[in-house]
Amino acid sequence: ISEMFFPGDNSRPEVVDHRNKYKCAAGNTWKIIETMLKPPVVRDTQTGEARSGHSYWGIVHRAVQMETPPDLLRYIVETNAQDLTKVDAHGNLPLHYAAMVKPPTSSETTIISGHFPAFYTKYVVDELLYKFPEAASMTNAAGKYPLELAISTGKQWIGGGIKSLYDAYPQALEHIDLQEHASLKRALSMGREASDVPNGQADNTDAAENVDEKKEDGEEGADNTLSAEERLLRRVTSNASNNGDGIIKDEQHDAIMLVQQPNVDISEVTTSMWAHEEDPGVQLLGCIAITKLLQKDINDPPSSLRIALSATASVVNAMKAHPNEMIVQEKACGALKLLAPADSRREVSMVASGAVAAIVAAMQAHVGDANVQQEACAAIAAIVQHGGGDRATVVASVSGVTAILNAIAAHPQEKNVQKEGCHALLQLTDFANTASLPELPRTQTEPLLTQAKESFPDECGQMVDTLMGRIS
Repeated sequence: ISEMFFPGDNSRPEVVDHRNKYKCAAGNTWKIIETMLKPPVVRDTQTGEARSGHSYWGIVHRAVQMETPPDLLRYIVETNAQDLTKVDAHGNLPLHYAAMVKPPTSSETTIISGHFPAFYTKYVVDELLYKFPEAASMTNAAGKYPLELAISTGKQWIGGGIKSLYDAYPQALEHIDLQEHASLKRALSMGREASDVPNGQADNTDAAENVDEKKEDGEEGADNTLSAEERLLRRVTSNASNNGDGIIKDEQHDAIMLVQQPNVDISEVTTSMWAHEEDPGVQLLGCIAITKLLQKDINDPPSSLRIALSATASVVNAMKAHPNEMIVQEKACGALKLLAPADSRREVSMVASGAVAAIVAAMQAHVGDANVQQEACAAIAAIVQHGGGDRATVVASVSGVTAILNAIAAHPQEKNVQKEGCHALLQLTDFANTASLPELPRTQTEPLLTQAKESFPDECGQMVDTLMGRIS
């Protein structure tokens, strides 16, 4: 329920009641999260007495050991920063666990399903290093650096966070015998002379690398029964073969390739977006991939909801990370339009996620771009259509009505902008009796609507006639 203030009035009773229920629900949700992350209870074999599995445990230590949703992990790290510097009963920092953790495996899992999303570990490692980069230079109780742990568990060079750990503390490499890690040596020497490889351990690894690439491309020695998607996933996922030398070779462009796979899972798309949030190309292609997945499942509400649960926050994060990239804003608004039907279902919220504010911000920042304005107006219309007066109030509270009028005024000859702008205004004013909306002054609004009707009578005429009866 959105707030509606009037001069001299306090919050409406229903708003106060809803706020209290929300606070209670949020508190209970957090308690559930803490309970799920708490170490299992163990019983003394002699007395049968129950006790905690660890004398000290931190919520961050536990969260990095399982596939915690990226946005939730970021919240946990930001609100429990004190855990980043604390060692648990086993002498490990959270970064040590992130470096050594492996996804659960089973004899029944396949290379497609038996792994964390390809770039999940990179995202976790980067989040921890951003808050506490010194952790990369600290050993655990066994005297191991995070870089050593990551290499020993057979992670990817980029997707598994090894490159991030190396960049944060390259001195840890002195404790690793590169003669046992040919793939690591190749990764370190890319674009460098052989003499620059740490420890002076240089050898001819080009032939081995070429053989690997030929196998990946389906030449002699490759498993030709695998599809292109399966071969890519074999290379970039933690469950893949690591050639026996401790790391898995992957490339910087693998994320871009992965999100473009025709049958890619939504978890791979959203995790790639979070792990490469600084890369506008990954964000752009991620938003396009989400749109395609939603279009494919448009008549399957449960499947669409599954996508929305992780995609909404990922798309909004892309918009916040690249506010000046018009194409990212355009494709993100297009994705949010299709995500709107899931609003208020389960944990999906176009308000709490910041989607409404991000859409209006895109409109304000790119008034001159017709494509951004068209997709943004369409997204606002969809959100209000499915969210009702509550969402209409939120749109108005972040200057959404003004942004729509500015879009119509800035692109008088763009049919789609005029059509989507009028549609958005129509959806907003449909809830004039239940939403807190600003008045639409006739002197400013009427000329814009009249021009839209005259220029595009088939697309805008009927909507304009209805709107004319609603403006003051």
